Amino acid sequence: MEPFGMVIIESMAMGKTVIAVGQGGPVEIISNGNDGLLYDGSQRQLANIMEQILEGQFPLKEIGQRARQTVEKKFTVTQMAERFESNISLILN
Repeated sequence: MEPFGMVIIESMAMGKTVIAVGQGGPVEIISNGNDGLLYDGSQRQLANIMEQILEGQFPLKEIGQRARQTVEKKFTVTQMAERFESNISLILN
């Protein structure tokens, strides 16, 4: 499992609705139901989400648009570099 989840950021930047397990990196990136969908990791809950998607219960286009906005707002190259630099400073001190 990727600790942060660049593939999540990349997909969100493309305006896609991401479905991810609600632990680790995805929780730091996705606001459940707003700019992506999180589930508990069980096959049952994933199947439930997929069923809800097929029934049109999630506004996927709008979630995807908000996902793109989240990336543009929180995950620019400058912001990511600043976070990285800050984390390195914490480790080295």
